[in-house]
Amino acid sequence: MKTIRPYLNSICILAIALFLFSCQKQLHEPQADELVAPAAGSDHGCKAEVLGVVVDMPDGTRHWRTLMQKWFGTDGKVSYLKANLGTDFKMYTNFMVMIEWGEVTYHNNNQVMLRDVLRDQLVMRVTVDGTGRPLASYFRYNAGPGQPTFIDTSYYFYMGDRLDEIISLSRISPATSTTFRKFKFLYDMHGNLVRAQTGDTAGSFRMNFKYDYSKPVGDMMPPHFVNFPHALLEYLDLFHFPIHHQITEVVLGQYVPGSPHPDQTVPIESWQYNNYVLESNGLVYSYIDTSDPAKKTFYTGWNCSPLVTGAGNGRMKNDINALIDFERKFPQPGK
Repeated sequence: MKTIRPYLNSICILAIALFLFSCQKQLHEPQADELVAPAAGSDHGCKAEVLGVVVDMPDGTRHWRTLMQKWFGTDGKVSYLKANLGTDFKMYTNFMVMIEWGEVTYHNNNQVMLRDVLRDQLVMRVTVDGTGRPLASYFRYNAGPGQPTFIDTSYYFYMGDRLDEIISLSRISPATSTTFRKFKFLYDMHGNLVRAQTGDTAGSFRMNFKYDYSKPVGDMMPPHFVNFPHALLEYLDLFHFPIHHQITEVVLGQYVPGSPHPDQTVPIESWQYNNYVLESNGLVYSYIDTSDPAKKTFYTGWNCSPLVTGAGNGRMKNDINALIDFERKFPQPGK
């Protein structure tokens, strides 16, 4: 399993990476336990304002990493965004996309733009429909001289209220070849995402989600996504996979027909989640990934009354850079 990890890190990873899946064009016919049911929207009226992780190392040291923080305008829309994305989902010490000060603007009722103020570059432009759902996105990010440039154009297709497919055309400059990928999404009868995949042929990639159906939740923010644009859409409140039950395990792997592994998916990477702490309204405050020697505790700060939290002169205040900052703003439920 570990011998192919460097290969995946270099070209394609589904969960905290930009380009995961190999090019596949097959459509998946859902099995009996994979119902193509409309995914219920998030109706709790709250927005995830902060997503962070505390990593406890085997040597006793620990560190906090802010994965996402947003600031709202008077209209409840995201005005500023801080985001850190990368492939280091073991220790969260290295990131491939680091937006320290992102400015979000809205144009012509159908365009949303994210600009990295410090680097003075337009990171993403999103075209939305009349309901605000993404139809297309253009993503381009470069961390600085000598660094690769990530480029992606994605198109989003829906079936009812749920996201059905993403078609992605991507490349990592200076390479000139473009890679085509079709991401297909499958849901259970409750509207939970149970699989993201690239096809049904041997060798295609899958990410399978397992739930404890005896433990419902109002919603949660897991750290998984299919590419950087998808993650940024979540962070910009333009899209979200609603989650209605506690996730117990996520497995990324390759589909091998006849394999004895669950879902005929040979694992490449896996995550086990437990120790959930819920808000009084059922929203997930924290949960722990114990799949590695380095224990990771994820925290989500929910804003149920979005207010202006950015400062004057276009700068952002209340930047969260440590667990104590997070707990001060978002006290643990019951304390």
